[in-house]
Amino acid sequence: MPAEEALEKHISTTLAKGTPEKELTQHLIKAGWPEDIIQQYIEKLNSTEHALAFIKIEGVTKTINGKLVLDRTDLTIPAGELLGIIGTSGAGKSTLLYTIVGFLEPDSGDVILTLKDQQAQSVIKHPEAIKPIVGFAPQTPAIYPKLTVQENIQHFAALHGLRGVEITERTKTAITLANINDEKNTPAQNLSAAQQKKLDIACAIVNQPALLILDEPTADLDPIAAEDIWQLITQIHKSGTTIVVATHLIDDAEKHCTHIAILRNNKIMETGTPAELKNIYARNYTITLETTHKAYTKITKLLHAFKGTTITEKNHQLIITTSVPETIMSKLPHIIHQSNDSITQLHSSKATLRTIFENLISKPLKK
Repeated sequence: MPAEEALEKHISTTLAKGTPEKELTQHLIKAGWPEDIIQQYIEKLNSTEHALAFIKIEGVTKTINGKLVLDRTDLTIPAGELLGIIGTSGAGKSTLLYTIVGFLEPDSGDVILTLKDQQAQSVIKHPEAIKPIVGFAPQTPAIYPKLTVQENIQHFAALHGLRGVEITERTKTAITLANINDEKNTPAQNLSAAQQKKLDIACAIVNQPALLILDEPTADLDPIAAEDIWQLITQIHKSGTTIVVATHLIDDAEKHCTHIAILRNNKIMETGTPAELKNIYARNYTITLETTHKAYTKITKLLHAFKGTTITEKNHQLIITTSVPETIMSKLPHIIHQSNDSITQLHSSKATLRTIFENLISKPLKK
């Protein structure tokens, strides 16, 4: 066996036994191995492990207190995705997440987990299969308010079966990644809402999970704090972790997620990248018009002459959806003049994911 192949096997076996990466690196450097070669194999192994968390949700149905929450829901989560599950409040996002991690048992259906060199396993029948490789941060932080930042992370590390030096190393890594080192000795109850959320995520990644599940990670945060949380999520994703985020903040999902799943009427109705969803559902452009007098009856009547154009009034503005934006934009000044009015605001844009989502959930369901 070549020396470097033997080194890779030794690193894999030693890390699997729970030896901290730093300790293993120091031993190998003393043995004469270059540090960059050691780190190359450690990163390769970490990337490989992370890339092997494959989840498939098959026909999951769940009723809670007599209310149907999930109805024969299907969803595939390939390895390496940053998947955003979007839906209105009460659509079943949290229930779906709790089912994925094995905290809720569905009435029917299954969640299938596939890992390296293993056959697919049912999370419902074997919840122990997913626990070692998953991190979960619920919408309400699960941290202990009187414990410090460091103590909270150490506690969750111990719950994952980590011990001694490994707890110390993993805690330090999580604190650094979450950028809360200055607060490490601060009780959790004294942190800001954004810092508490960072701590909650740090606790969820202390076991270096292959799959990270986050429920509304930026809820109730101001835009700057929310963007900071998304940057942390993106950084974790770049390390190779598969991430599933449930959110009702559509614009954030469009900006940061690699794929989107739209949850409506108790099931996933559409999935795809933001670009794919827009290409399918956003053929038209949206023109927003506001006039001085805001009297749109005559303007609307004149605009109906353009085929394939829909017009609605919202917040004292005229919202025009059309496949011929250039034509309408060129004709609008004349139309407004005919209506004895003047333009105060006018702009055209391709539909956003938010617009697509609102249009999809507003459509009547087929019976």
